[in-house]
Amino acid sequence: MTDEQIQQHVEDALDWADPSVDGSRIRVTVDGGVVILRGGVDMCSEKATAERVALLVRGVKAIVNALAVRAVAGLEPTDTEIAQAAVRALNDTTTVPEGERNHDERLCAGHRRSRRQE
Repeated sequence: MTDEQIQQHVEDALDWADPSVDGSRIRVTVDGGVVILRGGVDMCSEKATAERVALLVRGVKAIVNALAVRAVAGLEPTDTEIAQAAVRALNDTTTVPEGERNHDERLCAGHRRSRRQE
C-alpha cells in the first residue's frame, strides 16, 4: 500500500470511525508508513482516540501524534484554580516532606519581590 493510500484511509477513518474526533481539524501526512497527525483538538481523549483510530488502518507502521490539545474558549483555568490545584497536589503527595508543603507566603513574597525588582 502506498503512503498516499494510507493517508486517504487514515483521513477517512478519522472522519467516520469515531464521532468524538473532528477529522477536519487533523492534518495527516505519511512517510514510509509512518503517520504524522498534526492540528488541534479540544481534549486529550480526542488526541488519544485519533491515534488509536489511525493505528487500526492497514499499512500503518507507527504514529507520530503531534496534535495540540487546545483549551475550549472560556474553559481555561484561572490562575487561582491553577494555584489551588498545585496546593492540592502538594498536600496529596507523600514525597514532599510535611514541613515543606505550605510555601504560600514565601512564594507570594518572592513573587512580589521579583515584580518590584523589574
